[in-house]
Amino acid sequence: MAGCILTCEQCGVQYLVKPSRKAKSRFCSVRCRANHDRGRQKVSGDVFVGHNGYRLRKTNGLREREHRLTVEEVLGRPLLPSEIVHHRNGNRSDNRPENLEVMSSRDHGLLHNPPTTPVHLVCAVCGKTFTPHKTKRKRAVTCSRECFRLRMKQIWADRRARKSPK
Repeated sequence: MAGCILTCEQCGVQYLVKPSRKAKSRFCSVRCRANHDRGRQKVSGDVFVGHNGYRLRKTNGLREREHRLTVEEVLGRPLLPSEIVHHRNGNRSDNRPENLEVMSSRDHGLLHNPPTTPVHLVCAVCGKTFTPHKTKRKRAVTCSRECFRLRMKQIWADRRARKSPK
């Protein structure tokens, strides 16, 4: 049987196809096509690069993110689900221990998205420093309900004074 030898785009293995399938064939197997479609790229052995740029290592039949495994080896304990591993240089495939840092989800979020509004504000009525709720920081002006009521009384008094004829 005459056939054409092609190289798999996913794993690099050479495979044989019928001449009529030469134009359409790109992968040596269904598994390689599925890995390509999912964005996985085989690096070596049981190591893949996922569609999001993280290296995945197969251990005990499960694919796990290599940076988490590296930190677990350095710390000597499994990471908690709430712990995030941050790549200091931003390169997701650089899993050297000195490039990895463990932090909480909150700290990691603040590192990548620092607050645009100040965390501590000064009350417009009494002058006291206060910390508003995180969803109210842009519009918070007063520290308490009492100060809010005093401010609203002042605003309405000013409006009435402007409307009244002189």
